Amino acid sequence: MTPPPRRAVDAAFLPRGLYRPTTNACLLGLGVWLLCLLGIYSRPLGDLALFWPANAFLLGMLVRYPHFAHRSSWLAAALGYVLADAMASSPLEQSLLINAGNLVSVAVGYLVFRQITPSMHRLQTPASVLYILLALLCTAFTAGLFGMYAGPDLLGDSPLRGFAMWCGTELATGVAVLPMLLALPEWRRPHRQCLQLRPARLLPAFTLLLSVGLGIAVGGPGAIAFPVPALMWCAVSYNLFSTTVLSFGVSVWSLVGLAMALQTGTPEMVDRELLLSVRLGLALMMLAPIMVASVMVTNRALAQRLRLLADQDPLTQLPNRRAFLEAARQTMPSLRKQQASCAVLMMDIDHFKSVNDGYGHATGDAVLAQFGQLLRAHLREQDLLGRMGGEEFAILLPHTGAQEAATAAQRLRGQFAALHIPVPGHAVPLRCTVSIGLAVDPHSSTALDELLAQADRALYRAKRQGRNVVQLFTPSGLKVLPPP
Repeated sequence: MTPPPRRAVDAAFLPRGLYRPTTNACLLGLGVWLLCLLGIYSRPLGDLALFWPANAFLLGMLVRYPHFAHRSSWLAAALGYVLADAMASSPLEQSLLINAGNLVSVAVGYLVFRQITPSMHRLQTPASVLYILLALLCTAFTAGLFGMYAGPDLLGDSPLRGFAMWCGTELATGVAVLPMLLALPEWRRPHRQCLQLRPARLLPAFTLLLSVGLGIAVGGPGAIAFPVPALMWCAVSYNLFSTTVLSFGVSVWSLVGLAMALQTGTPEMVDRELLLSVRLGLALMMLAPIMVASVMVTNRALAQRLRLLADQDPLTQLPNRRAFLEAARQTMPSLRKQQASCAVLMMDIDHFKSVNDGYGHATGDAVLAQFGQLLRAHLREQDLLGRMGGEEFAILLPHTGAQEAATAAQRLRGQFAALHIPVPGHAVPLRCTVSIGLAVDPHSSTALDELLAQADRALYRAKRQGRNVVQLFTPSGLKVLPPP
């Protein structure tokens, strides 16, 4: 059987060598085995497991990383289930029945996910949470059907009670584990700035920790609701994955803590109806912060798009005048405090009106786009650039002296003059030039508006000097810089 094609998201997360089906199957089987052992040893006094993450883990991995959905992976998962029960000395007939229910319920959930649009798998929209809840309900319902048959034999329950207990346990664990796996981000090397946590960012998590502590101190079934307001705060403050991780932690604490509180010595003394009620209530309650986090994902994406439309020139993909001036005004105080040098370049494409008149506005747009691409490709990350309007552009070069700025300006001028811009219907490509005005402040003590005005005066002189030149503004006058 040929494995599914690799996806870019998978390649970003796992090393290249982990795409072999045998390796995938071994990893998946190992994970299922370990989580089954965790669930088995969480069984209180012969009851069902307090926390059974193996099924949700298997389903989440198959959905999140489609290259794991291979025949050998299913076989390895089945082996993991059976081996875990064998290590716990479970009777063979009981083990086969329970693990058949586990595998069938996961298979049903996987088939439901196959009918859902792949874009819904990542919890990026509020509607996706509802679809995932539907898949979990189908998984839990299937597990409950097995519980109707297995419950009377294993725990002495009635068929209806067996259905309810198996279904509730599966749903509560699935809501805790599955969203965290589906929201798992792609692996990227963390940026240094990302590692610097501000104390204010930790306040929602600290509040959540306090609410959990308060729930432990007060006790009782109602304690599971104590962390909900803090979880909602975390949902609007953190990203989706962080919210699912925090929800997972609260779910585990609630399930285990409540069961331990209800257990008083014998299975008959465990209030299983109350435990079932709390499990179902907890499962539905934990959906609220996850849905809020999904709404925030949508809102942040919309806000980012609106900010991009407001700040970016759509033709050149450069910041527009307002965005450039705002960024430059935020940068200047830091440079002034450090007494670092800076330079401002004002650039104007020569004879641009003639290009529009002679070749059409589509060609003029192509010239602007090519110049914008040139600027983005040949400037440093800390340099600020923007389209000021029409064919005029500006650049702020922090920590740059006169010689470095002149070299950069001449390099940009020469590279743009060497560009060949194809023109539809013309055999000969178009070649354009740019005039550049340069102003330098060795200590960044001059106001930004004044630096821009100085560079603009130098640009005006460059245009009068015949264009395609770099003109430097100096306190003693303007100076034409010769090509390198």
